[in-house]
Amino acid sequence: MRSRSARLLAIASVQLSVCVNAVYAADPKVPAGRDPGGVAVAIVGGGLDYRRETMASRLARDGEGELIGWDFVDGDRHPFAASGGVDPVAAVIVTASKARLVPVRVAAASEPQIVQALRLLDETPTRIVVLAAAVAPIARSNLAAASRQLGRMLMVVPARIVGPMPAAVSSSEDAAGLLVVSASGNDRQADLIVEPGSASGANPSSSAPVAAHPGDLAAAQVAALAARLATVDPALAGPRLRARILELAHPRADGAKVLSGIDTLP
Repeated sequence: MRSRSARLLAIASVQLSVCVNAVYAADPKVPAGRDPGGVAVAIVGGGLDYRRETMASRLARDGEGELIGWDFVDGDRHPFAASGGVDPVAAVIVTASKARLVPVRVAAASEPQIVQALRLLDETPTRIVVLAAAVAPIARSNLAAASRQLGRMLMVVPARIVGPMPAAVSSSEDAAGLLVVSASGNDRQADLIVEPGSASGANPSSSAPVAAHPGDLAAAQVAALAARLATVDPALAGPRLRARILELAHPRADGAKVLSGIDTLP
């Protein structure tokens, strides 16, 4: 007869197995499909509801039709979120460009997972990265360092998740392929301000507006613009793509660069 501790261990093992299976069962399979082509845009955030046809049809896939993406929270290839994920950001990108999506799910405010995600993306066809994940601010120096390592990629980050920049460092000095954007005209962290009214999102399954942070939607529209520019000129990448976007902006009296009418730009 097994000891009491052995029986308890067996029960715990069964309960753990049930819980693990329940977690994985909760994530639906990625719908079958083929790679749609286009510039690959990665969204690092809270997950995507890829069951929706508008999303499933734009997922980046490998030669066997498998999703190019990852879930660092569950440790699988199902970066799923039924709500509270990055659907509004993804909706703006697929509506305003012919990009294909590389969804990567990370835990909110987990800088180590975000760093892991960026390393993973360096092994994929990703050309543009939108960071819409962190709750706690991430130091701009860390983002800039990651961007320099990702050379060929443009990293678009909402200013709301960027930590204060040292007074001795200007945004142009640490730029590389990092582009910090905001929908607020008073945001000193931003390299680029998207004028109010230019950033809006729509629910990919209905015409009703989706609640999302204006800065996240502004980042999504800049990423969509970047995808359009890279489609026209595939040689544009990383720092060059960043510079091209900033050329389209107009300077304010205080030196800030403002982008207006973003949906009408090439």
